Amino acid sequence: MLIPFRRHTASCKHRAKGRAYRACGCPIAVEGKLRDKYIRRTLDVRSWEAAQTIIRDWEVEGTAEKVSLKVALERFISDIESRGLSPEWVGKLKHLEKELNDYFGPVSLSSLTPDDIGKFRESWKVNPTTSRKKLERLRSFLKFCVGREWIEKNPAKELRQPKEALIVKKPFDDSELEKIAWAIPLFPKKGIYKDGNSERIAAFISVLRWTGLRIRDVVSLRRSAVGEFITVRAHKNGKPIQLPSTKRWPKTWQNCRTMASISSGREWGIREAV
Repeated sequence: MLIPFRRHTASCKHRAKGRAYRACGCPIAVEGKLRDKYIRRTLDVRSWEAAQTIIRDWEVEGTAEKVSLKVALERFISDIESRGLSPEWVGKLKHLEKELNDYFGPVSLSSLTPDDIGKFRESWKVNPTTSRKKLERLRSFLKFCVGREWIEKNPAKELRQPKEALIVKKPFDDSELEKIAWAIPLFPKKGIYKDGNSERIAAFISVLRWTGLRIRDVVSLRRSAVGEFITVRAHKNGKPIQLPSTKRWPKTWQNCRTMASISSGREWGIREAV
């Protein structure tokens, strides 16, 4: 229970009567427990009616700092950027920021209910896999807000993940690989990087086939990352991943060296070659 009282100033003639005296105009403070938390603070008001209103609001909504959704999102993005996470991840969170601001408009963060968040999720016109990822990012934002004590509970916590159909991706069989190899010489000998276009495409296909790397990793591969091992960095955590090169696929290694010679000695890899 919260109990308001007067904090008598040094010049108050009723100071000796203690805080039980309420008829003066000194500032009002409050003391007591609210939701098992001890509170003692000034209310920055002198009106007894205004103090009672503040206390009633606290008993309903809690004493957490009232922050707008827009400000909370800006603080969240600033925190993400300060942690040095990948630009791709930051970009996805900025997209979430725009979606939330466009959907809810200028509202306070504490006004959002689980039903509001559920309706926001229902507005997504995406497949289950994308919906699952977006929900994870939404939960991370609201968890951040709970940690900052702007809200007491995560309104997205009870939202269930969408059912995701498992799609098994099979590798190319021999006949498909043969068709790919047959198609390589059909490309023009000259491309945007001049001569050696077919050789660069052959190297690109060879690296994809024998390393299992994603297309994004292959197109960003540089000559300096190709040695006894091929070194790439994971986009999320930035940790290096090493794959053996010369012993397992010497032809691909030779193709990478060929591309390097085509690039006139500059540090070009697959990105500049394809």
